Amino acid sequence: MTITHAPRLFVSAAILILGFILASTSLAHAAIPGFVGGNRFEYTAAVGDVFVHCPQTGGGIPSGPSTASFRCYGYIFAPAEAAQFEGPQANANEVELTAIREDGSVFTKSSSYDGARGVSNDTFNLWIETLFQRPLLKLGQNQVNWVLKRDGQAVRNGTFIAEVFQRPSLQCPSASQTSWNADGCTNSNRACSDYFYMYGNQCR
Repeated sequence: MTITHAPRLFVSAAILILGFILASTSLAHAAIPGFVGGNRFEYTAAVGDVFVHCPQTGGGIPSGPSTASFRCYGYIFAPAEAAQFEGPQANANEVELTAIREDGSVFTKSSSYDGARGVSNDTFNLWIETLFQRPLLKLGQNQVNWVLKRDGQAVRNGTFIAEVFQRPSLQCPSASQTSWNADGCTNSNRACSDYFYMYGNQCR
């Protein structure tokens, strides 16, 4: 995502990765292996501006700006940013997923597997990307190859398609807020997190 700096910004705003989990899912077994909750996902970008007033920092200790403006970037990924894999019941204790994305990139993740229930013990990170996390999926069609293993030896395998569709972007309302935190007017992540918490449901 490209960061657009408005001329009035006093402090540069970083991209805020803010996911909204919109739905919970059950562990009912699907007829076709895939993610609990389904294999169709929607990504919607959101952007908004916030003006922050920091009464304690202007000329105080610690010193800092008393006002700041940030352009905040967030997104909605539905139905969930993480999900368990459910597959066949098998004499297996591990599942490995390899996603071949539409752009040609490949990424592999694994989890322990409950063969009696036919479901991974862990959730797979589908979309969250930080310095320490990489998502399994990308926009478009993702071919996901799965392999069930027992003590490292493959016992079952298959393929399913997970698709991520991009929806039209949302514009969030311009807003003003007061921060009593010491870094309220210098920390864009904190300011934008507060902003989306208060105004995220007004994005259209």
